[in-house]
Amino acid sequence: DVRSQRRCKGHAMSLVTLIDGRQVDSMCREWLLETLARKVLSYPLAGRRAWLASMEHRGDKAGADELRAAMTSVHQHEHGQKMERV
Repeated sequence: DVRSQRRCKGHAMSLVTLIDGRQVDSMCREWLLETLARKVLSYPLAGRRAWLASMEHRGDKAGADELRAAMTSVHQHEHGQKMERV
């Protein structure tokens, strides 16, 4: 949720709250990862698996693992349960 706005280099920046409660700038890597995780979680299971596989195919195994972990955290935060392995 947006808590406040400030100006930085001519652009409005918003403070947002991550699922772990930390407030960060809306352009920080953690927030971008969390929002990508929410987006990919909105896909059917086959689409989630395809997204992660495409990252790994491009040689970004570490990024795919990081996104997978973020997706698990977001899902558990929103649903209070473990999600099916993607």
